[in-house]
Amino acid sequence: MVKVSNRIQPPVQVIVQGELSQLTCSLEGVLTWYFNGSTLPTNAIPSENDLYILNAGPLNQGYYECLGYNGKLYLQAEALLVVIGIYYNIV
Repeated sequence: MVKVSNRIQPPVQVIVQGELSQLTCSLEGVLTWYFNGSTLPTNAIPSENDLYILNAGPLNQGYYECLGYNGKLYLQAEALLVVIGIYYNIV
């Protein structure tokens, strides 16, 4: 039996609005990233096994999935990104 590690690190990430998010996929082969089952937002930049989400905002909150194909198998991994808003108390 072959043990396959398929995950994204971190599996859940909580960041403050405006911060950079980095998700790392442990899959090997050709990777494709998805956001909530669809295409990535314009501020999400894939780079090899990493996905960088620049200046993350509320619209970036959700599930990110990497789908990998190594020539024989398709594998997938998923992670949740939670973006906390910044609120100012103006008096």
